[in-house]
Amino acid sequence: MWVPIEVSHDDFTIDTAENQILLAASSFEHRGGDVRIDGFVLDIPLIFEGFLTHALRAALLSLDPTTTVCGQFPGFLDEDDQVPMRPDIVWLSSANRPLAVIDAKYKAERISGYPNADVYQALAYATALGLPDAHLVYARGNEPVSSYLIRGSGVRVHAHALDLSLPPADLLHQISGLARLVLPGNALNR
Repeated sequence: MWVPIEVSHDDFTIDTAENQILLAASSFEHRGGDVRIDGFVLDIPLIFEGFLTHALRAALLSLDPTTTVCGQFPGFLDEDDQVPMRPDIVWLSSANRPLAVIDAKYKAERISGYPNADVYQALAYATALGLPDAHLVYARGNEPVSSYLIRGSGVRVHAHALDLSLPPADLLHQISGLARLVLPGNALNR
């Protein structure tokens, strides 16, 4: 029997993104014989991205409620608007200027080109948005906490790791700390 799970921390509640994904998943039924099999196919990276977007939105807005946090921010890499981009999370000022760009990375194992492709992607986002920093957020175990100052660009790409094994309140506290790290002008970003 499915039961909705609610996790609260201050004014933040997680109860929709994961449940919607679970409920939207299709199941299969095998009719050959007496055995019935039902199952779900879960897109764990999408669930991680949705969770991070909701939790980081709450944390960032608690730092400055006049701002906006956009998930899957629509933009373009080029001046002619021909190469679309969709960073996972963009934090915007009250004047709609980008303050920070964050990309969620849930990877179950190391793949070829990793973390290079992630850093290239974050660099492209920061450059197109005119930001001095970009942030990659990994599930712990996939990427050590690192910072890369990109030659000739002045852009620094920060790789952060969340410990998904923490109890929910502790995980949300870790995300609040991450929100403070992405603050523009944070000395830890330089």
